[in-house]
Amino acid sequence: GLTISSRLVDLMDGRIWVESRLGEGSRFHFTARFRVQNGRPPQVLPASIAGTRVLVVDDNETNRRILVDILSNWEMRPEAVPGVAEALAAIRRALAAGEPYQVILTDVNMPKMDGFTLAERIKSDPELGSTVIMMLTSGDRPGDVARCEEVGAAAYLMKPIKQSELFDAVVSSLGAVSAEDAAAALDESAARPVRPLNVLLAEDSLANQKLAVGVLERWGHRVTVAHNGKQAVAAVQTQPFDLVLMDVQMPELDGLEATRMIRQSERGTGRHLPIIAMTAHAMKGDRERCLDAGMDSYVAKPVRAARLREAIDELLDRCSTGLPTGAAVAPSPAAEPEDGAEARAGRPVLRASASAFEISAALEVVGGNEELLKDVLQAFLEESPAAMRELDAALAAADGPAVSRAAHKINGQMRILGCDAARRTAFELEQLSGRGELSALAGLRDRLVSEVQAIVPSVAAWLRGAP
Repeated sequence: GLTISSRLVDLMDGRIWVESRLGEGSRFHFTARFRVQNGRPPQVLPASIAGTRVLVVDDNETNRRILVDILSNWEMRPEAVPGVAEALAAIRRALAAGEPYQVILTDVNMPKMDGFTLAERIKSDPELGSTVIMMLTSGDRPGDVARCEEVGAAAYLMKPIKQSELFDAVVSSLGAVSAEDAAAALDESAARPVRPLNVLLAEDSLANQKLAVGVLERWGHRVTVAHNGKQAVAAVQTQPFDLVLMDVQMPELDGLEATRMIRQSERGTGRHLPIIAMTAHAMKGDRERCLDAGMDSYVAKPVRAARLREAIDELLDRCSTGLPTGAAVAPSPAAEPEDGAEARAGRPVLRASASAFEISAALEVVGGNEELLKDVLQAFLEESPAAMRELDAALAAADGPAVSRAAHKINGQMRILGCDAARRTAFELEQLSGRGELSALAGLRDRLVSEVQAIVPSVAAWLRGAP
């Protein structure tokens, strides 16, 4: 430790020394030279979560104490109980006192009644249905992620929980904006790239194309669009690119297979084209599948400007220093998810449920740029009828993979618009059809059509009234 400290001090043009007296102890000193920092100091704690009432539900006393300490440090107002029965009683008392809990942070694996039971009880109560529920689990049980979707959980996080992950999930679920993020949004110059890049965007969704192209061009990048994996592979063979943003699920050739073909063509050439996956599937195992296919990083959809910039900068830094690019996969996104899911390290963070188009959520996706949002929403209105026709044709043909692809596209549209009810229905269609469970799809299709039809008028109305 002393050797490391000495070297650090030397690098900062300083010196280090010790004063020691027998029987009294030692006192270490150092000096260092620092440059004056330009710009505003970072702000970490958002005032918008201060005072938020949180109920922690966990049968492990140590876990309860840790979570209460963390939440208290963020100036939230946490209380803790050991089980579902106690949680329901506390929730009723808080509601009767006129101080309901805004967030329920519950363990999944508990004796007698688990966290999913608690979530179902809360969501079935009209007075509590808007409560944000966040799930914590110490195991990765099959089906847990799907259950989180079903019960409308806003986040699903793995223990031992990292404070940064919990913080991001809380902020995302409450729709809060940190002072740091707000400052970054205001300081547009900080978002500009060091140099313009020639970027290949492989994406079949028109709305996602508009969103990604708008963000990238605002940073000064040149963007070429490929509508499927085959076009992406062909483009790489004929043009030089600095970076590829590759959607994972595309018709004809998906992003994973397209990446494998690109990597195959690079063998023996010494070249390595940086590829970032854009995926709505930040579930366990998706990180490994992306890396195994040869991708270097991924971001969750809907693509958010700050996360995308972070992923690009980190990846290009690693490439320029010769470090192995596949060693770092950028998180997305609480959420993300994917699934919505903004997700971190393969664990999804899901947004709180919403039944219709939410302008605030959509503006967040485009970084507050209303001109870009107009393009994205217009693309949705143009693309949505075709996506529904594609879904109906796949259902009529009982083609499970085609149903899954069509539902996935609609799922992505709903993420951008912040329409979580329709997104969850599309997600359920996608999952069931992907597993070949086609018998229950007709009812889901009708529900999805109804939900999407309810969204279209509000999107059109916003476009008519947009400045």
